Amino acid sequence: MSDAFAPAASRIALVVVDAAREQAVRGVLSHAGLIPFQDDLLQNNARGLQFALASTSDIKHFVRELLTRGLGATQASSLEFTFHEGHAV
Repeated sequence: MSDAFAPAASRIALVVVDAAREQAVRGVLSHAGLIPFQDDLLQNNARGLQFALASTSDIKHFVRELLTRGLGATQASSLEFTFHEGHAV
């Protein structure tokens, strides 16, 4: 199954507004073997990336790497998450 047709539950979307942070996020994705199936240039030079997780077996490690190395989060960082659960048609 190609990533473009992956179930919605396994997709992750990120909006990155800083060019240096975008490169760090892409590094984490590349290290995890993930390639965005959608890569959009948004307003104000923000970048929208969507990718599919092939497996959730090591999701805790991946999310930790994405937040700390990709997005620069620390224990003192304020985080905001938006969750949307889609249903397969």
